Amino acid sequence: MERKKYRFNIIDVFIILIILGLIALLAYVFIFNNKSNENKEIAEVECVVEVSGINEIFRDKFNLGDIIKNVNNQKPIGTITETPERRRTVTTAFDEKTGSEVYPEVERLDDYIITFVGKAEKTDRGYLFADMYLNVCEPCTIQIGDMQCTGTCIKMTVLD
Repeated sequence: MERKKYRFNIIDVFIILIILGLIALLAYVFIFNNKSNENKEIAEVECVVEVSGINEIFRDKFNLGDIIKNVNNQKPIGTITETPERRRTVTTAFDEKTGSEVYPEVERLDDYIITFVGKAEKTDRGYLFADMYLNVCEPCTIQIGDMQCTGTCIKMTVLD
């Protein structure tokens, strides 16, 4: 029985070069391109969030000094710095008699304007609070105490 010798050819060279290239790419991405050493710009930011349509039985859930958290990881985002402003929820309807829009209040529902201050990292997408981006005119889901609510960021001010 005769053994066949293994011959090294050009295809083997290409395969080895491709494997070495992939190893070099992975090493660059995961080892040499570590961005955690960069200086992150951290700022103290004041955010104003409008939360709509909260049932009136939850009126005492929002108080000055409460901690606001990211609902996904329970990390604190900031602290309420002003007493939350409560307003009655208003809806839009059409009055057939007058032929115009009317804005009646919705029974047992309140809207809240919540102002809080927290530390955030400035990024190219906006400000990152505890792994959650907050941007003006975009919805956000926050947790205050044991209550989760969805609101819209209506104002953001950098305090530093």
